[in-house]
Amino acid sequence: MNEVVVHPGIVDRFFRDSQGPVGRYLFRRGERVARAANANASGPVLGVITGDLLANFDAGLDVTSEGLYYFAGTTAVHGEFGYPAFHDREATGGKRWLTSALAEEFS
Repeated sequence: MNEVVVHPGIVDRFFRDSQGPVGRYLFRRGERVARAANANASGPVLGVITGDLLANFDAGLDVTSEGLYYFAGTTAVHGEFGYPAFHDREATGGKRWLTSALAEEFS
């Protein structure tokens, strides 16, 4: 009979460490999404003045007690609406700058 020994430290490094294989993979994929979102938000294709959006664009890998995650977006507010909440909808006539970047990477 075979025996499997699981070492919690190794499992944590594999799944929860930003330098582990999952962290490096998530970072590569996230960087591609962030670059595409940033490019989508540049220029007249978005249909809004994007200076605030791009100036407040932030992306990166983070580690919490729940695990790894990659964030990409902006904290910029234009009028009473935040960019992801308002300008990332087709109903506004603008380009789906963040949603389309995610779809392109994961399709």
